[in-house]
Amino acid sequence: MRKCDGSPIKGTEHCHRVNPMAKKYTRYEKQMLREEMNKDAEKLKGFLFKIIDEHKFACRKHPNFCDAITDPDSRVSWAESESRIKARNAITKEYADNILMEEIAEAFNAYQKGDKAQALQEFAQCGAVILRIMEFVSKEIK
Repeated sequence: MRKCDGSPIKGTEHCHRVNPMAKKYTRYEKQMLREEMNKDAEKLKGFLFKIIDEHKFACRKHPNFCDAITDPDSRVSWAESESRIKARNAITKEYADNILMEEIAEAFNAYQKGDKAQALQEFAQCGAVILRIMEFVSKEIK
Protein backbone atom coordinates (compact mmCIF):
# COMPACT_ATOMS: atom_id res chain seq x y z
CA MET A 1 0.00 0.00 0.00
CA ARG A 2 1.31 3.42 -0.91
CA LYS A 3 0.80 6.97 0.23
CA CYS A 4 -0.31 9.58 -2.29
CA ASP A 5 3.33 10.56 -2.79
CA GLY A 6 4.09 7.00 -3.96
CA SER A 7 6.12 5.89 -0.96
CA PRO A 8 5.10 2.66 0.79
CA ILE A 9 3.34 2.74 4.14
CA LYS A 10 5.69 1.06 6.60
CA GLY A 11 4.73 -2.56 7.15
CA THR A 12 2.41 -2.74 4.14
CA GLU A 13 4.87 -3.04 1.25
CA HIS A 14 3.23 -6.32 0.22
CA CYS A 15 -0.33 -4.93 0.21
CA HIS A 16 -2.33 -3.93 -2.84
CA ARG A 17 -5.62 -2.12 -2.32
CA VAL A 18 -6.25 -3.51 1.11
CA ASN A 19 -9.09 -3.27 3.56
CA PRO A 20 -7.13 -1.92 6.52
CA MET A 21 -9.33 -3.75 8.99
CA ALA A 22 -9.02 -7.16 7.29
CA LYS A 23 -8.21 -9.99 9.70
CA LYS A 24 -5.11 -11.14 7.81
CA TYR A 25 -3.06 -8.14 8.96
CA THR A 26 -1.26 -7.88 12.26
CA ARG A 27 -2.27 -5.38 14.90
CA TYR A 28 0.83 -3.36 14.09
CA GLU A 29 -0.06 -3.23 10.39
CA LYS A 30 -3.63 -2.22 11.18
CA GLN A 31 -2.42 0.51 13.54
CA MET A 32 0.00 1.84 10.91
CA LEU A 33 -2.80 1.91 8.35
CA ARG A 34 -5.15 3.68 10.79
CA GLU A 35 -2.53 6.32 11.52
CA GLU A 36 -1.91 6.87 7.81
CA MET A 37 -5.66 7.11 7.17
CA ASN A 38 -5.99 9.66 9.98
CA LYS A 39 -3.20 11.78 8.43
CA ASP A 40 -4.92 11.60 5.04
CA ALA A 41 -8.28 12.47 6.61
CA GLU A 42 -6.81 15.54 8.31
CA LYS A 43 -5.19 16.65 5.09
CA LEU A 44 -8.40 16.20 3.07
CA LYS A 45 -10.86 17.51 5.66
CA GLY A 46 -10.85 21.05 4.27
CA PHE A 47 -11.57 19.81 0.75
CA LEU A 48 -14.33 17.53 1.99
CA PHE A 49 -15.96 20.41 3.89
CA LYS A 50 -15.91 22.47 0.68
CA ILE A 51 -17.55 19.61 -1.21
CA ILE A 52 -20.19 19.17 1.49
CA ASP A 53 -20.91 22.92 1.50
CA GLU A 54 -21.29 22.90 -2.29
CA HIS A 55 -23.55 19.85 -2.04
CA LYS A 56 -25.81 21.59 0.48
CA PHE A 57 -25.95 24.74 -1.65
CA ALA A 58 -26.71 22.73 -4.81
CA CYS A 59 -29.48 20.77 -3.05
CA ARG A 60 -31.14 24.02 -1.97
CA LYS A 61 -30.66 25.69 -5.34
CA HIS A 62 -31.70 22.65 -7.42
CA PRO A 63 -33.87 20.40 -5.22
CA ASN A 64 -34.69 18.14 -8.17
CA PHE A 65 -31.21 16.98 -9.17
CA CYS A 66 -32.00 15.15 -12.39
CA ASP A 67 -34.63 13.09 -14.16
CA ALA A 68 -32.28 10.17 -14.84
CA ILE A 69 -28.60 9.32 -14.48
CA THR A 70 -28.15 8.98 -18.23
CA ASP A 71 -30.29 10.09 -21.15
CA PRO A 72 -32.25 7.01 -22.27
CA ASP A 73 -32.57 8.49 -25.78
CA SER A 74 -28.84 9.13 -26.11
CA ARG A 75 -26.81 7.03 -28.48
CA VAL A 76 -23.78 7.38 -26.22
CA SER A 77 -22.33 4.05 -25.23
CA TRP A 78 -20.27 4.59 -22.13
CA ALA A 79 -18.48 1.28 -22.82
CA GLU A 80 -17.28 2.70 -26.16
CA SER A 81 -16.39 6.02 -24.53
CA GLU A 82 -14.43 4.20 -21.85
CA SER A 83 -12.49 2.22 -24.47
CA ARG A 84 -11.64 5.36 -26.47
CA ILE A 85 -10.55 7.31 -23.39
CA LYS A 86 -8.41 4.42 -22.08
CA ALA A 87 -6.75 4.02 -25.48
CA ARG A 88 -5.95 7.76 -25.59
CA ASN A 89 -4.70 7.80 -22.00
CA ALA A 90 -2.43 4.81 -22.67
CA ILE A 91 -0.38 6.80 -25.19
CA THR A 92 -0.22 10.21 -23.52
CA LYS A 93 1.29 11.62 -20.36
CA GLU A 94 -0.95 11.50 -17.32
CA TYR A 95 -3.14 14.58 -17.03
CA ALA A 96 -5.75 15.09 -14.35
CA ASP A 97 -8.56 15.88 -16.78
CA ASN A 98 -7.91 12.68 -18.75
CA ILE A 99 -7.77 10.59 -15.58
CA LEU A 100 -11.05 12.09 -14.37
CA MET A 101 -12.74 11.49 -17.73
CA GLU A 102 -11.61 7.85 -17.67
CA GLU A 103 -13.05 7.38 -14.17
CA ILE A 104 -16.31 9.04 -15.20
CA ALA A 105 -16.58 6.78 -18.26
CA GLU A 106 -15.94 3.71 -16.10
CA ALA A 107 -18.61 4.81 -13.62
CA PHE A 108 -21.31 5.48 -16.21
CA ASN A 109 -20.40 2.29 -18.06
CA ALA A 110 -20.91 0.27 -14.88
CA TYR A 111 -24.20 2.08 -14.32
CA GLN A 112 -25.40 1.33 -17.87
CA LYS A 113 -24.51 -2.35 -17.30
CA GLY A 114 -26.69 -2.34 -14.16
CA ASP A 115 -23.77 -3.11 -11.83
CA LYS A 116 -24.66 -1.01 -8.79
CA ALA A 117 -21.69 -2.01 -6.64
CA GLN A 118 -19.19 -1.34 -9.42
CA ALA A 119 -20.88 1.94 -10.38
CA LEU A 120 -20.74 3.22 -6.79
CA GLN A 121 -17.08 2.14 -6.54
CA GLU A 122 -16.24 3.96 -9.76
CA PHE A 123 -18.10 7.12 -8.68
CA ALA A 124 -16.14 7.00 -5.40
CA GLN A 125 -12.98 6.82 -7.50
CA CYS A 126 -14.17 9.93 -9.36
CA GLY A 127 -14.44 11.64 -5.99
CA ALA A 128 -10.93 10.49 -5.10
CA VAL A 129 -9.57 11.91 -8.35
CA ILE A 130 -11.34 15.20 -7.67
CA LEU A 131 -9.77 15.35 -4.20
CA ARG A 132 -6.35 14.72 -5.73
CA ILE A 133 -6.98 17.48 -8.27
CA MET A 134 -7.94 19.81 -5.41
CA GLU A 135 -4.67 18.91 -3.63
CA PHE A 136 -2.71 19.59 -6.81
CA VAL A 137 -4.40 22.93 -7.43
CA SER A 138 -3.86 24.06 -3.84
CA LYS A 139 -0.12 23.32 -4.16
CA GLU A 140 0.29 24.66 -7.70
CA ILE A 141 -1.54 27.99 -7.37
CA LYS A 142 -0.28 30.11 -4.52
